[in-house]
Amino acid sequence: AGGEMQAHCAKTITDLGYKLVLTDITPNCYCHDMADIFIQLDTFDIQGNLSKIEEIQSSVEIAAVLTVAADCHETVSNVASTLNLPGIDPHISHICRYKHKSRELLSDSGIPQPRFKSVSTISDAKKYAVSLDKPFVIKSTDNSGSRGFSYARSADEISTENFNNALT
Repeated sequence: AGGEMQAHCAKTITDLGYKLVLTDITPNCYCHDMADIFIQLDTFDIQGNLSKIEEIQSSVEIAAVLTVAADCHETVSNVASTLNLPGIDPHISHICRYKHKSRELLSDSGIPQPRFKSVSTISDAKKYAVSLDKPFVIKSTDNSGSRGFSYARSADEISTENFNNALT
């Protein structure tokens, strides 16, 4: 579904007469063939994308930046801000990218949140899981989406594999 949304958006952009500048780490990514300018670069590489703007600005006027069906909104917000284009404030986008930061902000604002803890070792994860005494999930704190998601019923189900999967 994500690719179809991206293709629809890319077609709309080009049908309106705009050039499509596409950034992706994968050279044969979805919509690659639709791009007027393709930049092979990680969409989460904020500084790299900002540097590429300087390179392409002489050949194309950038009128808007967006992401569709992808979680690289922090990069997009920084690019928009740098170009003085409408967009999400980079500080807000940064908080939204990292689940633990979002949950802390919401908790501090009095909005109830599910119990959570950000840990960096399997040992800390297992200690926290024991304190919960109920099923839980292990997931990455960044990049939104469900990358690295796993379900466990007890601390014994935390393995090197599912813990490291959440870190990558």
